[in-house]
Amino acid sequence: MENDFGAVVASWEEFYETIAGASGTLLGLLFVSLAINPKMMTNAGPNARRVWSEQTFHSFLVLLVIAIVALIPDQTPEGLGIPLLILGAQGLFKAVRDVRVALQDPDPHWRKGEAFGRFVSPVLGYALCLFSAILAFRGDPDAMGWLVAVNFLLMMSALISCWDLLKSIGEQSDQDMQQG
Repeated sequence: MENDFGAVVASWEEFYETIAGASGTLLGLLFVSLAINPKMMTNAGPNARRVWSEQTFHSFLVLLVIAIVALIPDQTPEGLGIPLLILGAQGLFKAVRDVRVALQDPDPHWRKGEAFGRFVSPVLGYALCLFSAILAFRGDPDAMGWLVAVNFLLMMSALISCWDLLKSIGEQSDQDMQQG
């Protein structure tokens, strides 16, 4: 059964090579863009924007880790299930914590419903990651199909947030230039 499971996981190799390349590249680009405005990442910066940056970075990192795990040769149900369980549980915990931090931001813009929409996709993605972990532990090849949804939810959320972060950095630079 484990050999069959490993063969199913191996059949997804090209997909996860693509995910690893895309998420690794986007993770690096996000790192560089945040380095342009490092005060956004300090504790003195806006809570919600910092959380937003962390969430985006975390989503790209999780996508990269899932891809790396999926690319391990001769994968076993436990070899896939354990990392997915850890990533899903940690991701859900982080998302709940991030919502609490965003709620404490004094800027009312971050407390609007649209701001919380940013957390829906990652929470759903991490919940599906846990579901995929359960399927993987059972040796069910459908785990790989459900991971496509996880990849989609985390990638789309991270891409949208990344774009909005870049706009925010640009707007902040415009404000700084007008004041200076």
